[in-house]
Amino acid sequence: MKIRNIILVAVIIIAFLSLLGSCATTRKAISEYDLFKTLSGTWVNTEYEYKGGQGPPQKIVVFPDGRFEFYNKATHDTPSIVGRALIMERWINSKGNIWYKSRTEVYNASMYEIGKINNSGNTREIIVSGLDLTMEDWQPDNPKKGIYGIYYRQ
Repeated sequence: MKIRNIILVAVIIIAFLSLLGSCATTRKAISEYDLFKTLSGTWVNTEYEYKGGQGPPQKIVVFPDGRFEFYNKATHDTPSIVGRALIMERWINSKGNIWYKSRTEVYNASMYEIGKINNSGNTREIIVSGLDLTMEDWQPDNPKKGIYGIYYRQ
């Protein structure tokens, strides 16, 4: 009887740990080359209006080597910010979405970005801030946490 109870408890613990492991978010590494290959191209934010007073750029052009240009309006010929992203973290989650955290030196200040590209590669969500961001800060409805934008590949 004792052995049967021990086996039953062991089976329950193993089943619980298996279920817990399958629910956990896994991070799979992605190379910087593959990240920039996915990021490269022109991204347009169709909803330029922003409640916080300063809106996200309407157009972002990312080059394969990590350089980028932010345009305030897609019709402008001159970008408002030109820079190069320094990737701090990058990974693919269990749903196939690519996440990254980058830092850029702009106007003698650090600009941080946390972004997610969906697994089809056509939608990009970013939050940009002059302050250091953590994943816990990912709150698109809170303008104090940064400037949030959804971009679509053009």
